[in-house]
Amino acid sequence: MASIFPRWKLALERFGWRGCWDQMFAMGTVKIGGVKIGEDVHGNTYWEDRNEKHCQHRWVQYKNTWDFDAAMVPPSWHGWLCHMTDEPGPNSAAFLEDKLKSVAQLDTHDDGPYTSHLGRSPYKEEEHWMTNETQLRNRGYGIGSMLKPDPNEPDKYYKQPGSETSGQAGEYARRKGYEPWDPSDAALIIKKGQRAVVGCQYHADKKYKEAVAEAVEACADDTKGQNCYICTQALHWKTKEGLVRGCSCRGTAGFAHVSCLAEQAKILVEEGEDNNLGLKAMTERFERWYTCSLCEQDYHGVVACALGWACWKTYVGQPEADRFRRLAMSGLGIVLSAADHHDDALSVKEAELSMKRRLGASEHSMLAARSNLAGSYQALGRHERALQIQRDVYSGYLRLEGEEYRNTHVAANNYAVTLARLQHLEEARALFRKTIPSTRRVLGENDGLTLEMTANYAKTLGGREAVTILEKLAPTARRVLGGAHPLAMNIEETLRCAQADLRAREE
Repeated sequence: MASIFPRWKLALERFGWRGCWDQMFAMGTVKIGGVKIGEDVHGNTYWEDRNEKHCQHRWVQYKNTWDFDAAMVPPSWHGWLCHMTDEPGPNSAAFLEDKLKSVAQLDTHDDGPYTSHLGRSPYKEEEHWMTNETQLRNRGYGIGSMLKPDPNEPDKYYKQPGSETSGQAGEYARRKGYEPWDPSDAALIIKKGQRAVVGCQYHADKKYKEAVAEAVEACADDTKGQNCYICTQALHWKTKEGLVRGCSCRGTAGFAHVSCLAEQAKILVEEGEDNNLGLKAMTERFERWYTCSLCEQDYHGVVACALGWACWKTYVGQPEADRFRRLAMSGLGIVLSAADHHDDALSVKEAELSMKRRLGASEHSMLAARSNLAGSYQALGRHERALQIQRDVYSGYLRLEGEEYRNTHVAANNYAVTLARLQHLEEARALFRKTIPSTRRVLGENDGLTLEMTANYAKTLGGREAVTILEKLAPTARRVLGGAHPLAMNIEETLRCAQADLRAREE
């Protein structure tokens, strides 16, 4: 019962008393979420909410709520409502034309009476002439029926292809090459043969368990003989999972179970909602999903990936427009990239960008999504495509925020790195020289972005100058981030490569 009141509260805020009454009269229920798909020539509007139960996620709201009939729905929209096509309204003209061509044309006409109103009788198993097998049931008392004369034959039930219970793709899905649609998957249409990356709650739970197992195995040597600083146990009391540590904590600090870290972050966010905290405070609390509460540094590697899946599985069931669900999707794409799961990350980021377009997100939000997407393109070797997006993102942040903001610095770093990879070294160096002083002034010498940008600048120089910069940078990164942090390890590896290159030149 407790869930009814928040739903009605949202409905009243969105539709008002009259709108809720109209929906109850026409449909017998009130639809809370949903996206308006379109409107027909009669003024009826058509809606879809993929978080609703399958076969209840598309509906029509008639223009005249008090005098309507199903015949008022035009054929072009009827096909969409009944899941015959995913192309709404006028876009379904090609589908309707194709459907008409497939109808068999009768060359002869016969007015002769049927021998039985049941058609062919008795039913023969080998002649699959009956589409709807629901009629193949016993009439009772074990006497069978005309369609199923053998009372020992099991009853049959028709399950429409495309429904969540049939296990079969519908006609539209079969023609288009898509897998059956998952009613809780509001993020992706999963192409045939492609792994379900975001998917429904089931997929999120499965991927979370796999990520936790990978993180525990990777941290096994480091966590041997330690206890979780949250629950004080070596094994989690419920899941029996081992410990991880993927931050900048040292010594005996920072060991924890992924489940404990996830529960800690979830409770922190829920408390903020209960106390009606502002947007800034809630954003800071949500960052606990990805930031250690002890050293205040971001988690990295497989631990960050496990927490990303934990966050996504927590909020995947929320409406598509829910802010925490959107933050969870964005965070998942970022940590998948950090863990080198670039194909999965690309699918998530493309889904995120598509979702934000549907929801009419702000320009800031769209720039962030495009920047994340460009990172995946770059990691997969599609540098030209990444460069085009990063150039637009950097220009967008310059126009919206100016040069003295972190988002602009991040965009400049990404843009310059891609320029360097495409051997536009002079352009990359010029951009680094322009941006690094501002980054140091705004974020500080020891900020992770400052360290990363300085290392990337050194890579474009090479020779003695690069070695000098990296020799000063490596100890700072190790002191600030810890020796196990990916950025600190990357800087040290870059230094070794630069030193080897310098020795080769001098020889």
